[in-house]
Amino acid sequence: MATSTKEEIKSTMNGAHRKAEEVYDKAEEKFSAVAENLNQISDKVKRASSDLADKSIEMAQKYPVHTALGAVAVGFVLGAFIARRR
Repeated sequence: MATSTKEEIKSTMNGAHRKAEEVYDKAEEKFSAVAENLNQISDKVKRASSDLADKSIEMAQKYPVHTALGAVAVGFVLGAFIARRR
């Protein structure tokens, strides 16, 4: 009877170990997929920000007066806002 109980415990432990390995493997697959998706998103953001920077430079070169006036306006508004908070 004791041998049978030991065998049942051993069998249960082996089953639990296999189940834990399966869960670990599935989690590892999911994390790998998430990491790959994050890498793809990061690449897209890098490309988009680079494109936006290029377009901003192009617009500033095409319309320098408008850009300067816009910068002065933004600076004035920010300065007024900061002065008002003090």
